[in-house]
Amino acid sequence: MTVSVNSSVTPTFPSYGPFCQNAPIIQPILPTTSNNGIAGTWSPASISTSVAGNIQYNFTPNAGQCTVATSITVVVNPELTPAFTQVAAICSGGTFTLPTTSNNAITGTWSPAINNTTTTTYTFTPTAGQCATTATMTVTVTQPTTPTFTQVSAICTGGSFSLPTTSNNAITGTWSPAINNTATTTYTFTPTAGQCAATTTMTVTVTQPITPTFTQVSAICTGGSFSLPTTSNNAITGTWSPAINNTATTTYTFTPTAGQCATTTTMTVAVNSTPATPTFTQVAAICTGGTFTLPTTSNNAITGTWSPAINNTATTTYTFTPTAGQCATTATMTVSVGNNTTPAFTQVAPICAGGTFTLPTTSNNAIAGTWSPAINNTATATYTFTPTAGQCATATTMTVVVTSGIVPTFASFPAICKDGDIPTLPNISNNGIAGTWNPSVVSNQNSNAYTFTPTSGGCVLPTTVNIVVFANPYGNVRYPTVFALANTLTPLNNTRSFINATYLWAPGVGINNTNIANPDFNYNNDQDYTIQIKTNDGCAIVDTQFVKIFAQSEVYIPNAFTPNGDGLNDVLRPIAPGIVSLNKFAIFNRWGEKMFETSILGEGWDGAFKNKKQPMGNYVWIFEGVDGSGKIIKKKGYAILIR
Repeated sequence: MTVSVNSSVTPTFPSYGPFCQNAPIIQPILPTTSNNGIAGTWSPASISTSVAGNIQYNFTPNAGQCTVATSITVVVNPELTPAFTQVAAICSGGTFTLPTTSNNAITGTWSPAINNTTTTTYTFTPTAGQCATTATMTVTVTQPTTPTFTQVSAICTGGSFSLPTTSNNAITGTWSPAINNTATTTYTFTPTAGQCAATTTMTVTVTQPITPTFTQVSAICTGGSFSLPTTSNNAITGTWSPAINNTATTTYTFTPTAGQCATTTTMTVAVNSTPATPTFTQVAAICTGGTFTLPTTSNNAITGTWSPAINNTATTTYTFTPTAGQCATTATMTVSVGNNTTPAFTQVAPICAGGTFTLPTTSNNAIAGTWSPAINNTATATYTFTPTAGQCATATTMTVVVTSGIVPTFASFPAICKDGDIPTLPNISNNGIAGTWNPSVVSNQNSNAYTFTPTSGGCVLPTTVNIVVFANPYGNVRYPTVFALANTLTPLNNTRSFINATYLWAPGVGINNTNIANPDFNYNNDQDYTIQIKTNDGCAIVDTQFVKIFAQSEVYIPNAFTPNGDGLNDVLRPIAPGIVSLNKFAIFNRWGEKMFETSILGEGWDGAFKNKKQPMGNYVWIFEGVDGSGKIIKKKGYAILIR
């Protein structure tokens, strides 16, 4: 018997891994049949990435196969955490960067975007394909500190002060601009770089020095006594130099006590060897009852009093007695008091009512002044003359007699119609006064005032009458130039409403006389129609108007228009009966520049472009609309702009 002994076959499998720890396994469960066809089982049964390391998986062939057990090793690399050097805290507004490669060589990106204004936590996401987890880093952003300082006290011009280079809260820095001890200045403190601190300011007040003021010491006689005050009128203390000298006129200097913002000043004290005579400006003469004052200090600074008491009724000599302690003598002044004069005038003769007269502003005895009340030439009045100030004169009066005048009377003049009969103006009034008229002939074009001037002497007054001319009806009425059928398909009454309700119309077509505000008249055929228009004031005209009846869906555009603001033909617009919608109505000048365009029925061009009136001349228009049947109607032509 021959027994065959086959060599054992080792199962073979593809390699697996390496894998990242905790990474999902994309490959299928370990195969139960090897590459060389050996069936068996695995222990463990499938690959796991939950544990890092070199993990061994054992394959046991099923019984009955001439094979041996085998195993494979799967490498599971440990999952790394990216490590970074912590970014140092920054001051708000500062800069920093986040590295895109960790200290342990893991690349990736950060989110959110860098924010240099507030503390933020950033997340690092490794680039795909690396065994690494996300990581975070918080970057602290500190808000800048405001340096604080003790306020520098106000100084006097020329004084000194310093600005500290370290704040009360320990921030160092510099100030700008340079110190100025002559004017109040605002200084800016800029912190030294590297400190999280903001700039700040301080205003140092520089006060202008005060000049001490004193009451002048009166002059003394040689050997007399006086003192110099050590506190000024404006509360500045100090000392005087040199020492007081009562034997000669001396100028003394006052030096303010240190610590006061004040300058030096001087005072000269006169020492007279002989008494001084007070001098005064002569008081001007006054009229009886007038007022005046006598100064209590002379022009040369001597104080004192006057006697006797002031008298404003008679010329008086007054004596000035210096106050004790001054080296001065008495002085006198005579104040003249004059008597009041009454202005004299030549009496103004009586006048007729409406006549003229004047009142002289200077009297016969040379006194100037003014009169009140204002001159009245219609009634007798008493006028008061008030002399101009500074003259020794009293007020006076004058009565001017005004005699009532006769007024010519006329019968009332009836109103006339424009272009109507012209009435004659009578040369003698109803009460027998002869005269002439201005204007001399009545106008039948405009209402006017006519003045009648009497030719006789005496108190006869002119008079004025008004003659009213009623306006021609053409001034308020617009006549139609064309009429058309309506746009549905059955013709309607061919009617037109005239404007303005203040007219009587007679006769209309198919209607009797009417004063309806907007009467309708029926027009049946193309022809001339005669219409009488009568205004409420009785003026009437007759006009002949040609009325055109258009066929269905006609378009009529006038060949001229006058945009002058008179309400007639001011706008160039299409008359388009039967047109239900407007696609375009456009107007161009001779150079092809578009002046106007609209798609609104009834809207037209007023002759302006970009708020500027266009010149006279020919303008081309284009019309495109749709009628009730849906048919597109296109037309073009030209119109003349007339100014």
